[in-house]
Formats: sequence, structure tokens, C-alpha cells
Amino acid sequence: MGTNPLAITSNGGAIFGVYAALAGPDTPFEWTQSTGAVILSQNVLGVWGLCDVSGDGSILVGRGDSTQGGFIWELPDGQPRLLSEILTAEGASLDGLTEITPLAISDDGNVVVGSATLAAAGTIPAHNVAFLARWR
Repeated sequence: MGTNPLAITSNGGAIFGVYAALAGPDTPFEWTQSTGAVILSQNVLGVWGLCDVSGDGSILVGRGDSTQGGFIWELPDGQPRLLSEILTAEGASLDGLTEITPLAISDDGNVVVGSATLAAAGTIPAHNVAFLARWR
């Protein structure tokens, strides 16, 4: 098991990361000088990795396990929500896309960028694509 810091707020006041498990999901944490490391949740959505945090530390993005995909997590009281479900609810067409994983979020928390797998079509094999989505 190890500690992996993965994202930092714009002002450097909070660091987010995971306690990496030997097997299974990681345990996400937030560290500040005043609180030290605080576990955010145990095994919520099968969090396997945090990728980025909004500038003020209120929104995290990352990836869940292979069946769940990427998530957006609004702190302090929210729970991780699947990005694919959020985008579909907003009317986005995700036809042929799987493994939708946000990799970064804008400082204001409104835009995410990431990667997804586009299914094979005709003679074109499945391949990774980049995406940019305004989710709120």
C-alpha cells in the first residue's frame, strides 16, 4: 500500500490523492495543513484513481473500475456520479463510446476533458478518442 498525491487546488491549500491498495479499489483522501490526510470515502463507486480537481477543490474527476468508468464527484457532501450518466441525462449521444474517463477538469469545474474508446465500425477498428464536455 502506498500514498499517491494526484491533484492540487489552484492555491495549493489542498492535495487530493489515494492510498493505493495492493488489490481492489484505492481509498481517496484530501490533505490540508490544518486537517492532515482525511479519507473521503471507502470504496465509493469502486474508485480506482483520481485524476484532477477543480481550482477550489470542490469537484474531483477520476476513473472507477472497468465496469463503471469515469466519475465526477462534488465535495463535500456529494457522491461520485458516473460521467456517462451525467452526459446522457444532459442529452449527449454516447453511441459507440465506452470507457469514458475524465482526465482533467477546468478550474471553474464546468468542463472536463478525457478519453474514451470508440467501437469498431466497418473496417475501422476500435480506438481511443479524446473528448471535451461541458457538464454543467
